[in-house]
Amino acid sequence: METSLSLLSFTEYVVFNIETTAATGVKKYSDIDWKGIGAVEGHPLDFLITRGIPVYYKIHRGDFFVSRYQWQPVVPGSAKEVVGVSIQAVDYSIIRRDTDLLLLRLDEEDLREIRATGTRGMTEFTLGGLALSKLKEGDSREGARLAEVDFHRAHLVSHARWKHAQDTARISRPPLHAEHAEPLWIGYEDLYLEGSDLAELRKCGTGMALESYPLAVRERTFPPVMEWLYRAAFACNRDKAMEPPMERDRKPNWEDRKKVIQSWLRVEPGEPLFDKRWMRTAVTLVPRKYKFAKRFKEEWLEKPPFQKGKALQSEHVSMMLTLALALTEWWLDQAGDDLQAKRIELAGLLEDAGFGAIAVEDLTGMITGEEVTDGQRATFLKELSREQAKKNLVRAIQVARSGASMSEGQMDVSEPSGDPDSFVEGDRQEIVGNSEEVYVPRNLGPRI
Repeated sequence: METSLSLLSFTEYVVFNIETTAATGVKKYSDIDWKGIGAVEGHPLDFLITRGIPVYYKIHRGDFFVSRYQWQPVVPGSAKEVVGVSIQAVDYSIIRRDTDLLLLRLDEEDLREIRATGTRGMTEFTLGGLALSKLKEGDSREGARLAEVDFHRAHLVSHARWKHAQDTARISRPPLHAEHAEPLWIGYEDLYLEGSDLAELRKCGTGMALESYPLAVRERTFPPVMEWLYRAAFACNRDKAMEPPMERDRKPNWEDRKKVIQSWLRVEPGEPLFDKRWMRTAVTLVPRKYKFAKRFKEEWLEKPPFQKGKALQSEHVSMMLTLALALTEWWLDQAGDDLQAKRIELAGLLEDAGFGAIAVEDLTGMITGEEVTDGQRATFLKELSREQAKKNLVRAIQVARSGASMSEGQMDVSEPSGDPDSFVEGDRQEIVGNSEEVYVPRNLGPRI
């Protein structure tokens, strides 16, 4: 009996650690022909660090499982809210055993230590990872794909050690995952990269001309993140430079498209512009097809803060990105006095235009160059709420004086459309970042 169980465990190990790795398109660092990738200069790991291209540790799922602290908002009426925790807070106390995570991302400090010494001792990961997507009916294991997972922190726990801990623990003191985190020594042989990033690196230097931003002015510095989003829109929608490969007649889904767009945004700028928390919103600004397209109205370009966007209109640029670029121009025109108040005003205009809470946060950072950090979020949301309340009051007074209703000749933009993370492909809709089992946004917070 013990022999058959060991054989079963070995079979599961092979399935989890060989077949799925090949099927999901990741590549082992030590197996890559780095000399054959012309874009890579110097030591490959130095190049990856400089570019901010993700490097992952592959989990041996036959031996370990992942325990992660899940991001979850404190909701009104919950026990935590009743005892005084702000409903804007993010609760890190939800600990989850994740059986789908396959790769965990290493941070810059981890990679520099491996570069310097060859190994890195670790017990904790903080940059998220990649998990196997749930297979749909009719999908084969070869059709499995990796989806992003975000978390506050995570560590690995040995199956054997955890079972022993459970068997020997006192009833009054059950074991905790964190107490049994496995110490790891990670070296070059443990590193993996996504195939889409490698494919984009191989395309570098092919000579494709990138679109120039039409409102560039020599005397000012335009936010490079926004300029590269404009270039990416043309490369994606006009030049078809971000088409995911067709495999076995399987139509590419949003995860396939997102990976190709992410890889382009990581590789082409030559520096990690999107290495903060902005990538989740950036990838939705590039394509023209998205679920909420009808909620981003061209009429907004008639309003003073958005009027420069008229010169940016193009069939290759979504209205969502056009409005974001218009507000970038508005931001650059603001005087240097009290820029913090102007920053909140910018966030309010983004919300008015139809962006949801997470996108407002990210775009405020992309445009101003100042990320909304975890420590700043509560104050940022409070000031934004106050800004929007003042505008709504002014609007209500104007409506009352005119004797009209909000629907009579006036667009009611007090309700945000939601985060721009849902796309429609053909006759079916795919929701991005909507699976609680696979993806939790890093900056998850309640809608404003």
